[in-house]
Amino acid sequence: MTLLNDRYVPITSGLGFLEAPLGEVAQALEQWRVAIHGSARQERFLGGFEDNVLKLEPLVSGWTSRELLVATSNPNWTAFFDCDVLGGDQKTPISYLAKTMGCHGLFVCSVPASKDASRGPWGGIQFELYGPVGTPSNYVRAISLSQDGARWSFYADDKPVLDFEEVEAYTSRKVRDRFTLDMLKRYCAALGLHPFDAEFYPGPSILVTNASEMQTQETSLTLAEVRERMGLSN
Repeated sequence: MTLLNDRYVPITSGLGFLEAPLGEVAQALEQWRVAIHGSARQERFLGGFEDNVLKLEPLVSGWTSRELLVATSNPNWTAFFDCDVLGGDQKTPISYLAKTMGCHGLFVCSVPASKDASRGPWGGIQFELYGPVGTPSNYVRAISLSQDGARWSFYADDKPVLDFEEVEAYTSRKVRDRFTLDMLKRYCAALGLHPFDAEFYPGPSILVTNASEMQTQETSLTLAEVRERMGLSN
């Protein structure tokens, strides 16, 4: 279960969402980036994720200089993507913006299990829900299943269980049955999200660019170049 069959990995290695309309998220993100980098700007585009994903190029290491926000088919939620060359880790901005905007944020990850358990990258499933208040990391709930070689580990934090959780699965004898891809999909659907459906990202989209792009980047590659380095077909 991946978005667009992982055609845009590493950009889609993890998926971030904020429970607020597109324009409000863009304004909050721009203000935050101005506070950090001194300047930032918004550009609005027609179309959704697949229409605008290459506007994140080049993918870079170091400061995240470009972030793409996409309106989803649920007007209450906005999707969040960035240009990090390693991709798929929007936890910090999702956590921060959820707190400052007073809304919920969600980070999900679905990486297929490695066919060769002796080498990575290894698979995993993550569900991390953030809220407007709480600890510095403002977790509402974090659940994950992760592969380390032939071994699998399940984790659920000590936060209150959400109404839609299938807690009976958490004690399954087989670790891999404790948190499955189908469970992740149902948890997201309970929040009104369908992260792995391409039709869920119709747009419009807003690209937020900040001044860090003028700084020297250790890595600056096209998506195709990154995928070639990862041994993925284009």
